[in-house]
Amino acid sequence: MKTGTILLAIAILFSSLQPARSQLGNILNKAKEATKSAASKTKETSSNEPAKQQAPSKIVKTEIGNPKDIDPVIGVSISKLQKSYGTIDLGVYLNAGEKEPMYFYNGSALSEPYLQQLRTLLSYMYPSGNTTYPFLFKYENSGDRVLPAENMIHIMFAAYRGAPKELYAMLLEGRAVLKGMADGSINSDFRNTNTILAKLERENDALIMVYNFDVDNKYLSLGYGYHEVIVKNSLNNVRTLEERITNWKNEEARLMALYRENVAFSSVKEFLVGWLNSIKVLHQNGHVPIAAYLSYQIDIAADDFKNHPKKKVENEEYHKILSTYEDLSKNSFPSWRKETNEKWIEVCNHLKKEMKIEDNDVLPKAAISNPKLEAEMIAIAKTIYDDGRVPVKAIIKNPDWGYDRDGFGKIIDRFQTAYIIFKMTDGTHKMVDIGFKQMYNGSAYGKTQLRGIGLLNKTVSYK
Repeated sequence: MKTGTILLAIAILFSSLQPARSQLGNILNKAKEATKSAASKTKETSSNEPAKQQAPSKIVKTEIGNPKDIDPVIGVSISKLQKSYGTIDLGVYLNAGEKEPMYFYNGSALSEPYLQQLRTLLSYMYPSGNTTYPFLFKYENSGDRVLPAENMIHIMFAAYRGAPKELYAMLLEGRAVLKGMADGSINSDFRNTNTILAKLERENDALIMVYNFDVDNKYLSLGYGYHEVIVKNSLNNVRTLEERITNWKNEEARLMALYRENVAFSSVKEFLVGWLNSIKVLHQNGHVPIAAYLSYQIDIAADDFKNHPKKKVENEEYHKILSTYEDLSKNSFPSWRKETNEKWIEVCNHLKKEMKIEDNDVLPKAAISNPKLEAEMIAIAKTIYDDGRVPVKAIIKNPDWGYDRDGFGKIIDRFQTAYIIFKMTDGTHKMVDIGFKQMYNGSAYGKTQLRGIGLLNKTVSYK
């Protein structure tokens, strides 16, 4: 695999939205304008629209802090948020002492340019699933590597816990991204060899993304991608991807308790009505990826609307709002997501060409065919894991056996390695390299046994 570096603003291939090498977040500036336009038009809504209310304002009045401390985007005291960051659980979140905008929301001047980058990337990744590449972010100052989806969850959840009455929108975005990360809609499996390392650099007061493979990543030669130890929390706890998802789901449950205590039904209703109007304007103005990204948040907001613990009577207005949502969900959201996926595939094909990225899902060819040995390997593989995976194929790696010998040169055993394809419980397939051996008694080799499990553990396409 060749290592390459390329400067690429995602929107280069989308010139209708912004010029080449422009800041990726420009799309969101346009989205904000479209949202304001939608809010101003809500009063003119026809009878078949949901409720005649303005889109929810991002400026929330608060008595905490002095006026200069109130962030103009999220409408809460930044000093209040920063104080709350000092009480977070370091077993869940990153270091609260870090004031960089990529870890915590620390004001629109610091954090918004970064969030614009992050949202733009996730808006394209969300509907694309494992058809495209997973990403890791490497930050210019700390050198830390984090998953874009996990980074967004971290920022949104940390902010919400500091202002649970005001920041429902941030909780909603974090939950939507977590759902995408958990169900595989946002490809986050950094163990795959086609994981792209993206780092943020400043150029002329703008943030740009630099995409490259890490030349120091020793695991790439083993077909492993990035190891769990590289992506860790502030206590340096090593977590697998599955453990990371569980960690955030547990935190989501804790935050939902705050939500039930602090967020009124009227606030959920106002948010849902505002975005149902705004998202259609975004789509009409050509901002399909942002509309698609918001559609996932609207899905969750609609569920909150239907299941709020203090929901009021289900009157005509209530059913009209849900009818508008269901119409968009059925007739618009799928096509917006499909179009976004197609555009993102264009970007990834460009990256693949420029960076000489190898296809992740191409299975290796068997060095030899030995049906009896392959069957024995599969039988052993069935005993290794207890997570419900099922071995479906063995691909023998080497044309000849290897041999272990004692200090006198006598053969102890012979060994062979195979790529074992497992069908996972979610229907995907993983490829793991597993070693096997046969002990030697001086005249014959015994039955096939497990020798060891290698580092390779990646998602593959298998039919």
